[in-house]
Amino acid sequence: MIDISKLTYRVYAVLADGRQINITGAVTAFGWSEGENEISARTTATMANATYGREALSSIIVPGSVIVVTADTGSGEKEVIRGSITEWGPSRSSGGNSFSVAAYDELFNFQQSQDDRYITAGTGTKSAITALFGDWGIPVGEYKGPDIPHAKTIFKAQYLSDIVFSLLDDAEKHGADKYVIRAAAGAASVIPIGSNDDIYHFTEAASAITTSDRISTGNLVTRVKVLGLADDDGMQAVEAIVDGKTEYGIRQRLYNRSEDDTLETAKAAAQAMIDTEGEPERSSTVQAPDIPFIRKGDKISLATSSLTGYFIIKSITHDGTNRKMTMVVRPTQGEELVMDAIDRLASLGIINSPAYWKANYKNTKYVDLLLVNAASAAIAAGPRCGTVAEGAARLSAAGVINTPEYWVQQTGNVGELVKALGGAVY
Repeated sequence: MIDISKLTYRVYAVLADGRQINITGAVTAFGWSEGENEISARTTATMANATYGREALSSIIVPGSVIVVTADTGSGEKEVIRGSITEWGPSRSSGGNSFSVAAYDELFNFQQSQDDRYITAGTGTKSAITALFGDWGIPVGEYKGPDIPHAKTIFKAQYLSDIVFSLLDDAEKHGADKYVIRAAAGAASVIPIGSNDDIYHFTEAASAITTSDRISTGNLVTRVKVLGLADDDGMQAVEAIVDGKTEYGIRQRLYNRSEDDTLETAKAAAQAMIDTEGEPERSSTVQAPDIPFIRKGDKISLATSSLTGYFIIKSITHDGTNRKMTMVVRPTQGEELVMDAIDRLASLGIINSPAYWKANYKNTKYVDLLLVNAASAAIAAGPRCGTVAEGAARLSAAGVINTPEYWVQQTGNVGELVKALGGAVY
């Protein structure tokens, strides 16, 4: 827990000759932001054109200099953001001279660059992404991302950030989590969204926050087309089409089946895309006192009149001048929903080993979606089905699953789960 009443900021400039100078006293305004569709953080600062030694600050803080912001809440000074100056501009008035800068972190050049890339069949996600970072001279901090083998993929004149997003998206289609790419202390990291250890809790009364809501269908996926393996001419046949809420129009994504995919697993993956991206997206804007250590991709807890539960930060702007922050958040998906679903199924007596499923649901693809969908259906404890096929048929008829052919292949504990859930729907 931090005491924001003790919060202090410092702003430094690292010059071309390596000197680090504390410019906090000259800074009149500063802040930083992480945009939803960007991987590079942006820092801005306005400062009086004071004299440092015998030199005006504007003559030594120039494009290429580094701006570093630190924060201290009583337990020691910690870096919260840094960036190299890419925008620089002076202003003059009767009140004195000043200048403003905008700086971006180590991922800016990466984000702004294009390249061709050939990913050989079997290349893992980790080696493909870290190789890109290495080619651009970006150290890797934490890599906690996926590492699945990819099919042969050719990228032509693609932005490097889009290549990384494409690789992560492909991994997600094959069961991986969602990830955020961000830089800290000069290194790039790929980490699961919502994996932060410190989860900050905000309440309306104690935190003096304000909220507003928005619902959007802009990123909705309503159809996924499953394409088969390429023939000798490079052509791919359409093997399946999985539809979602097509009443919003056709918003199509493609799923390219790889050699290690059966049609059943490919259709299940397509259904998972519909399940996770096929609903109108709700996002909310939250304004609160600044906590400088919160980053895009972090999970926070809210308890307000309109927002309650865990939320993921899609974008964030820190206003260091006024000690406020503005976050655009969405409700959590994934693990928290699964945990809640398991608890509900256990409370109804449908499953009797919640601890097992909380520890092992990731071991088989799409069990998480099965649990969440089943917990949301009309269910009541009842005698389990005699066979997996019967359980899958009943779950399909109830709309819990769309690919019974995938689930009838399951054995062991997953097969028993299908029978238990099938006996509970009506």
